[in-house]
Amino acid sequence: MQNQELDQYQDELTHLKQHGQTMCVEDDNSMPLPSEIHLLQSMITFLKRTTERSHDIYLNECKLYEDIFNLTMKRLSRSIQVASTSD
Repeated sequence: MQNQELDQYQDELTHLKQHGQTMCVEDDNSMPLPSEIHLLQSMITFLKRTTERSHDIYLNECKLYEDIFNLTMKRLSRSIQVASTSD
């Protein structure tokens, strides 16, 4: 979902640079209005950071669950060995 939003904002920024409102500067060169570009760039930056944070959180949670699983399997194998040696 966030990647789609990010792509959408990137497309809007590209479209704005090509066809958006412009202002004329020296030598009859025109360029997009800075406020619109700044707004879109800040949205893109925000979405990128949010996506990166979510990704990091996901990886940390996966690592945590993997560690818990491995610890549980070690404890389980120890209790099985103890039970089989006491028979």
